Amino acid sequence: MEDSVFISLCQSQYKAAFKMLENLIEECPDELWNKESKVPPFWQQIYHILYYLDFYSEDTKETFKQTFSIEENLDERFDEILSKEELLKYTNKLKNKINTKLELLTTKKLESKSAFFWTGANVAEKIIYSLRHAQHHIGQLNYLLKIETNSATKWILTGSDKPRKG
Repeated sequence: MEDSVFISLCQSQYKAAFKMLENLIEECPDELWNKESKVPPFWQQIYHILYYLDFYSEDTKETFKQTFSIEENLDERFDEILSKEELLKYTNKLKNKINTKLELLTTKKLESKSAFFWTGANVAEKIIYSLRHAQHHIGQLNYLLKIETNSATKWILTGSDKPRKG
Protein backbone atom coordinates (compact mmCIF):
# COMPACT_ATOMS: atom_id res chain seq x y z
CA MET A 1 0.00 0.00 0.00
CA GLU A 2 1.35 3.41 -0.87
CA ASP A 3 2.02 5.88 1.92
CA SER A 4 -0.43 8.41 0.51
CA VAL A 5 -3.24 5.83 0.59
CA PHE A 6 -2.40 4.77 4.17
CA ILE A 7 -2.17 8.39 5.33
CA SER A 8 -5.45 9.33 3.60
CA LEU A 9 -7.20 6.37 5.22
CA CYS A 10 -5.84 7.35 8.64
CA GLN A 11 -6.87 10.98 8.15
CA SER A 12 -10.37 9.87 7.23
CA GLN A 13 -10.67 7.53 10.22
CA TYR A 14 -9.29 10.10 12.67
CA LYS A 15 -11.75 12.65 11.30
CA ALA A 16 -14.60 10.16 11.82
CA ALA A 17 -13.41 9.38 15.37
CA PHE A 18 -13.18 13.07 16.24
CA LYS A 19 -16.67 13.68 14.84
CA MET A 20 -18.02 10.84 16.98
CA LEU A 21 -16.27 12.33 20.04
CA GLU A 22 -17.77 15.75 19.30
CA ASN A 23 -21.21 14.16 18.97
CA LEU A 24 -20.80 12.31 22.28
CA ILE A 25 -19.77 15.51 24.07
CA GLU A 26 -22.62 17.53 22.58
CA GLU A 27 -25.28 14.85 23.15
CA CYS A 28 -24.31 13.97 26.71
CA PRO A 29 -26.95 15.42 29.06
CA ASP A 30 -25.62 17.63 31.85
CA GLU A 31 -26.82 15.20 34.52
CA LEU A 32 -24.68 12.41 33.00
CA TRP A 33 -21.53 14.51 32.45
CA ASN A 34 -20.18 13.95 35.98
CA LYS A 35 -22.50 11.20 37.20
CA GLU A 36 -20.96 8.87 39.78
CA SER A 37 -21.40 5.17 39.03
CA LYS A 38 -19.36 1.98 38.68
CA VAL A 39 -17.58 3.55 35.72
CA PRO A 40 -15.69 6.84 35.56
CA PRO A 41 -17.79 9.94 34.79
CA PHE A 42 -18.54 10.64 31.14
CA TRP A 43 -16.26 13.70 30.99
CA GLN A 44 -13.36 11.74 32.46
CA GLN A 45 -13.68 9.02 29.85
CA ILE A 46 -13.74 11.64 27.07
CA TYR A 47 -10.62 13.19 28.60
CA HIS A 48 -8.95 9.76 28.68
CA ILE A 49 -9.57 9.31 24.95
CA LEU A 50 -8.28 12.78 24.06
CA TYR A 51 -5.30 12.54 26.40
CA TYR A 52 -4.12 9.34 24.73
CA LEU A 53 -4.81 10.56 21.20
CA ASP A 54 -2.55 13.48 22.11
CA PHE A 55 0.03 11.28 23.86
CA TYR A 56 0.34 8.79 20.98
CA SER A 57 0.57 11.57 18.41
CA GLU A 58 4.01 12.40 19.81
CA ASP A 59 7.27 10.78 18.77
CA THR A 60 8.31 10.04 22.37
CA LYS A 61 6.87 10.20 25.89
CA GLU A 62 9.26 13.05 26.63
CA THR A 63 7.86 15.35 23.93
CA PHE A 64 4.30 15.03 25.26
CA LYS A 65 2.99 18.20 26.93
CA GLN A 66 -0.16 17.75 28.98
CA THR A 67 -2.92 20.25 28.13
CA PHE A 68 -4.74 20.24 31.50
CA SER A 69 -3.46 20.05 35.06
CA ILE A 70 -5.64 17.00 35.73
CA GLU A 71 -3.71 13.77 35.63
CA GLU A 72 -5.19 11.09 33.41
CA ASN A 73 -6.31 8.18 35.56
CA LEU A 74 -9.61 6.37 35.08
CA ASP A 75 -9.22 4.77 38.53
CA GLU A 76 -9.37 8.11 40.36
CA ARG A 77 -12.09 10.71 40.77
CA PHE A 78 -11.22 14.39 40.66
CA ASP A 79 -12.62 17.52 42.27
CA GLU A 80 -12.00 19.49 39.09
CA ILE A 81 -14.35 18.69 36.22
CA LEU A 82 -13.53 19.55 32.63
CA SER A 83 -16.44 21.21 30.83
CA LYS A 84 -17.91 20.26 27.49
CA GLU A 85 -16.49 23.47 26.04
CA GLU A 86 -12.97 22.67 27.27
CA LEU A 87 -13.08 19.16 25.84
CA LEU A 88 -14.56 20.33 22.53
CA LYS A 89 -11.74 22.86 22.25
CA TYR A 90 -9.19 20.14 23.04
CA THR A 91 -10.83 17.89 20.43
CA ASN A 92 -10.47 20.60 17.79
CA LYS A 93 -6.84 21.26 18.74
CA LEU A 94 -6.01 17.55 18.43
CA LYS A 95 -7.89 17.18 15.15
CA ASN A 96 -5.61 19.82 13.62
CA LYS A 97 -2.44 18.54 15.32
CA ILE A 98 -2.91 14.93 14.25
CA ASN A 99 -3.90 15.84 10.68
CA THR A 100 -0.76 17.96 10.34
CA LYS A 101 1.43 15.19 11.76
CA LEU A 102 -0.10 12.66 9.36
CA GLU A 103 0.56 14.95 6.37
CA LEU A 104 4.26 15.07 7.28
CA LEU A 105 4.77 11.29 7.46
CA THR A 106 7.11 9.50 5.07
CA THR A 107 7.68 5.81 4.36
CA LYS A 108 10.84 5.93 6.43
CA LYS A 109 8.98 7.44 9.39
CA LEU A 110 6.02 5.01 9.12
CA GLU A 111 8.42 2.06 9.11
CA SER A 112 10.61 3.42 11.93
CA LYS A 113 10.54 1.88 15.38
CA SER A 114 7.92 3.33 17.70
CA ALA A 115 9.10 4.70 21.04
CA PHE A 116 5.83 3.33 22.44
CA PHE A 117 6.90 -0.32 22.23
CA TRP A 118 3.59 -1.62 23.60
CA THR A 119 1.69 -0.20 20.60
CA GLY A 120 3.49 -2.29 18.00
CA ALA A 121 6.69 -2.53 16.06
CA ASN A 122 6.59 0.75 14.15
CA VAL A 123 4.96 4.17 13.83
CA ALA A 124 2.33 2.92 11.35
CA GLU A 125 1.16 0.34 13.88
CA LYS A 126 1.14 2.97 16.65
CA ILE A 127 -1.25 5.04 14.55
CA ILE A 128 -3.64 2.10 14.15
CA TYR A 129 -3.32 1.27 17.86
CA SER A 130 -4.25 4.84 18.78
CA LEU A 131 -7.33 4.76 16.55
CA ARG A 132 -8.41 1.38 17.95
CA HIS A 133 -7.99 2.65 21.52
CA ALA A 134 -10.11 5.72 20.78
CA GLN A 135 -12.86 3.70 19.09
CA HIS A 136 -12.92 1.19 21.94
CA HIS A 137 -13.76 3.96 24.41
CA ILE A 138 -16.07 5.79 22.00
CA GLY A 139 -18.08 2.57 21.76
CA GLN A 140 -18.23 2.26 25.54
CA LEU A 141 -19.46 5.84 25.89
CA ASN A 142 -22.03 5.38 23.17
CA TYR A 143 -23.32 2.31 25.02
CA LEU A 144 -23.42 4.27 28.29
CA LEU A 145 -25.34 7.07 26.56
CA LYS A 146 -27.81 4.52 25.17
CA ILE A 147 -28.35 2.93 28.61
CA GLU A 148 -28.75 6.26 30.41
CA THR A 149 -30.77 8.21 27.85
CA ASN A 150 -32.21 5.58 25.49
CA SER A 151 -30.41 7.39 22.68
CA ALA A 152 -26.99 7.00 21.11
CA THR A 153 -24.89 8.87 18.60
CA LYS A 154 -24.73 7.56 15.06
CA TRP A 155 -21.72 5.67 13.75
CA ILE A 156 -19.57 7.83 11.46
CA LEU A 157 -18.18 5.52 8.80
CA THR A 158 -15.49 7.79 7.33
CA GLY A 159 -14.28 11.36 7.48
CA SER A 160 -17.14 12.44 5.20
CA ASP A 161 -19.07 13.35 8.39
CA LYS A 162 -22.15 11.49 7.22
CA PRO A 163 -23.69 9.14 9.80
CA ARG A 164 -24.45 5.63 8.63
CA LYS A 165 -28.13 4.99 8.15
CA GLY A 166 -29.86 2.52 10.39
